[in-house]
Amino acid sequence: MWDLDSLSAQLSAKEAEKQGYLDTAANIKAVYDRMKEDKDVIKGYKDSLKTFIEENYESFKGDLHVNTYQAQGNVLIDSYKQVISDIDTNLDRLNTARCEYENKAYRCDPIIGELRAMINSIVTSIQNQFN
Repeated sequence: MWDLDSLSAQLSAKEAEKQGYLDTAANIKAVYDRMKEDKDVIKGYKDSLKTFIEENYESFKGDLHVNTYQAQGNVLIDSYKQVISDIDTNLDRLNTARCEYENKAYRCDPIIGELRAMINSIVTSIQNQFN
């Protein structure tokens, strides 16, 4: 009826499956973390540019700063905003994919794993809202 070797093999297979999901989730998390760092760098560039175009410079003569640097700077700031928005969208997608793999791993454990997966999904949804 219950073959101990068969049960042991099934358990080992399930543990390997679970570990595979967790490894994939960890790889996605590494990409997510790197993209988050890149987003912070780009936000820093945008803030530096914004500071530059909002300053008054005595050394600029005529309307050079207003007509050239501020005008072009505002266009560039809008471009930075779009890039940051695109990164946010991709961060949300990566975070959701990581959550899905973690949930697959959690569901390898009966009952408590299902509960853990539901909690993980709720936490991920909240994280995506504040990304």
